[in-house]
Amino acid sequence: MISKYVKTIILSAAFALMFSMSALAAPGTQFPFDVEFDTDEIDRLCYAGHDGNTVDYADGTAILPETSFIVNSNGSVPDADVSNLSVEISLIYENDNNDGSHRETVKKYKKGSLTESERFPVLSGNIIASLDERGKLYSDQFKGLVMSLKCDGRETHREDIYLYVCPEDDFYGYMME
Repeated sequence: MISKYVKTIILSAAFALMFSMSALAAPGTQFPFDVEFDTDEIDRLCYAGHDGNTVDYADGTAILPETSFIVNSNGSVPDADVSNLSVEISLIYENDNNDGSHRETVKKYKKGSLTESERFPVLSGNIIASLDERGKLYSDQFKGLVMSLKCDGRETHREDIYLYVCPEDDFYGYMME
């Protein structure tokens, strides 16, 4: 009778060990680059599009229109090369009927155009002027930016960073919250 309990305990321990080892062997792959903005990091809830019947929101970062960014390897993927990194910055906004969203690519950095530790603007002066003229520069509950990063290599890695573009007064107000 005791041997039956011992066998059960050993078998349970073996299953627990097996499942924990498989979880450790296949961790979620982290994006191989960190993106840092030249403004203070302020968390902000961002518009992320309209999926089906609901408006989607995502955690993001508040930025100013003139904000720039740098990319640096974080070592999570040893063979990741910045020359294989591309970035697409898109404006996403609710349509006029509030039943879907539009996505417009406003800036692209193709593979090979980025280098580590060098600053690149999120938006150029022309893009800022164009979006401002159209009333789409500043984020709100139905409008924002998404920075989509893609790194090709042995595996393709993707990451989206949601951005909330705001005027200076609002930006510094969010800092005080």
